Amino acid sequence: MEFLNVIVAAAGGWIFGAIWYGVMGKQWMAAAGLTEETMNKANITAFVGSFVAAILVAGMMRHVFQFARVETVLEGAKNGLGLGCSSQHHG
Repeated sequence: MEFLNVIVAAAGGWIFGAIWYGVMGKQWMAAAGLTEETMNKANITAFVGSFVAAILVAGMMRHVFQFARVETVLEGAKNGLGLGCSSQHHG
């Protein structure tokens, strides 16, 4: 069951990212210096790679939460937010 939880969490994060970049795609491409012509949408490597990365992150967060004895959704959300905010570099 724990593996299924990790997959569901990874899929949720991946879907959120897909929606986010769907909405913010043009701004993201402009900031990255990309155009519609330079994007190879037929190449699924980035999509597969990002899902594998989402699985790794979800699995590691599950591992950390297990050892920290995070047991509720609220505790998980609070700790996840804290980890996400602490990983941002402002430099």
